[in-house]
Amino acid sequence: MERVETNSLVWFPALLSVVELATTYVLCLINPGNAVVIPWSWALFHLPIVMQSSSAGSVSPSDSVKMAHLSCLTIMVSSFCRLLDKMEFAINNHELGFMGRRRAPAGMIKRRNTDYLTTVALNFSHWPVIPKGFLGIWGQMQKTLAFTAPPSVTTARGFQKFREESIRLYTTYNGKDELYVISLDNKSQPPLHFRDFVENHGRFERLITVLKSSRLAVNPLAMLTGEDSTAVEEYSRHELEMITNLQRRWRRVMKLIEEKRRMRETPEGKIITSLQRVCSLKFSSVPGHSHLSIKNKVRLRKLLFTDGLNILVELETAAANIQRLKDTCKFLFLNTFALAEIEELDTIRARINHVDAGLDALTAKWTLKWIGSVILIMSPRTLEQHAREAIHDLRAVKQETEVVEYQLDAFASPSKPKRL
Repeated sequence: MERVETNSLVWFPALLSVVELATTYVLCLINPGNAVVIPWSWALFHLPIVMQSSSAGSVSPSDSVKMAHLSCLTIMVSSFCRLLDKMEFAINNHELGFMGRRRAPAGMIKRRNTDYLTTVALNFSHWPVIPKGFLGIWGQMQKTLAFTAPPSVTTARGFQKFREESIRLYTTYNGKDELYVISLDNKSQPPLHFRDFVENHGRFERLITVLKSSRLAVNPLAMLTGEDSTAVEEYSRHELEMITNLQRRWRRVMKLIEEKRRMRETPEGKIITSLQRVCSLKFSSVPGHSHLSIKNKVRLRKLLFTDGLNILVELETAAANIQRLKDTCKFLFLNTFALAEIEELDTIRARINHVDAGLDALTAKWTLKWIGSVILIMSPRTLEQHAREAIHDLRAVKQETEVVEYQLDAFASPSKPKRL
């Protein structure tokens, strides 16, 4: 997970939901006493899905299977911690915001991260035999919690104090979410190793009650008995038409998604993505940025995604062309022995270096960092003037590049004239 690009982390809340579901599934599979500690929100959203899986209600997995799942979970938690470290750096440098139906504040995301890490730690630390895999990543989890959790949690000494502080964290939800011990075999009492947790103001509930409370559970009793209650024998004509229309629409949407993905991989697509990131960070509703009117924001965006985009793309193209001319000139130097021809090549090389110096001056100025630094302090009219000057200079660089390319072609082809 930690290898994901920073610009993809805007959808981190969706990834976190998947990680929570996967963790709930593994904990239900490998726990030693048919009970897990999870937030009530996890229980309502994830347990019905877990109970519908093929492993739910089946024979208890073997020790080797449990060890394999435990290893996968510890690897995922370790990778998740490294991802959070990367995300914390991006947030502190104002390089990241989160997307969704509503933009999630960074504080809310940090709280969910804290809930995830404390839930994993509370489960493993209460087992009769604490897994070695957990002891190996506990130090890493503590370092990550230092970024997301209050000091009372990170400075807690011993698992008992850690448990008390983790339970106390949920008081900020005002009863909307709490930590529960969920009995997966519907016993009326928690296992012995979780009774201290319940005595420390943790809650206890049976699985059947969770499934009855969840809107995602279609038939709770069927989930527990393993019966297939979701099979639909026959669709109505209206339902079949809806399914067909949805499939057709999804095929069209998928084509657009694939086209956008391919476009993002092109040099132009990467520049567009970077410009979008600059705009989202600089034009956000952060205090201190309100002096930009909507009219100026629209004007700046138009400038960035027209002239600005063309300038950045042309800079990359020009740099590639000049490098190609340098390589050609070097090759001709190595294969030329006449003094007059060497002097001619030296003149061409000096012209290439002159063009390269002019391009370097443009490249040093027109960077994403420079755009981000001036976009809020430079008026749209001034930035437009800079863009016009850059376009003019790029045309001059392009013309000089074409002249040099013609000279090299003439030098390499004896049938053509060798001088302009």
